[in-house]
Amino acid sequence: KATKTLIIKNTGTKTLKIRKIEPSCTCVNAKMKSNTIMPNGEEKIEISYDSEESSLGPDIKTITIYKNDPENSIYLLSINVNITN
Repeated sequence: KATKTLIIKNTGTKTLKIRKIEPSCTCVNAKMKSNTIMPNGEEKIEISYDSEESSLGPDIKTITIYKNDPENSIYLLSINVNITN
């Protein structure tokens, strides 16, 4: 199992609300402590990948983040992994 913490920063002038976080498979988990980010604020998103059911070699998974930004309401985050013994 691998984990990584990323930062989501709100560079806008209005409160950013994360409406939904949708991983592409059950092997990926993503969670945030708060789904609301104030202007110029930031929030950590913890991502984990469990390779137990995966085949050896390279793999790409995604996390779709739905938010209240009218100009960019969907953000697609790609996770590139290489599974070895």
